[in-house]
Amino acid sequence: MQKKWVIAVGLLALIGLVAGWVFAMMVRTETEPPRQSAIVVTKAPEPTPTVESPTPPSGTASPPATPAPSPSPSPSASPTAPETVTPAKPQSVDDDDDLDDDDDPDDDDTDDDDPDDDDD
Repeated sequence: MQKKWVIAVGLLALIGLVAGWVFAMMVRTETEPPRQSAIVVTKAPEPTPTVESPTPPSGTASPPATPAPSPSPSPSASPTAPETVTPAKPQSVDDDDDLDDDDDPDDDDTDDDDPDDDDD
């Protein structure tokens, strides 16, 4: 008896799901515009005919073809003496507190006009 109830509830749930899906599809098609595919295929425009130059009469000769220029010889590189490069002289590091590095250890680049005034 219990097995019949499980089967009946399962079938009822399945029918409910199918009915809900059908209802959702009907409502959806009425309110939403139809979907367009992401890939849009358009026909390419037909090529326009080009105007060709008239063909010369059969009795005349075609203009002579110009000969291709011969390749010029490649320039040869002559060996040169290597240039010596000297590295730049390293600058000394100033460890005092002056900011302008003018070799004056007492100058700390403050804009004081009074040399006796110590704000430190």
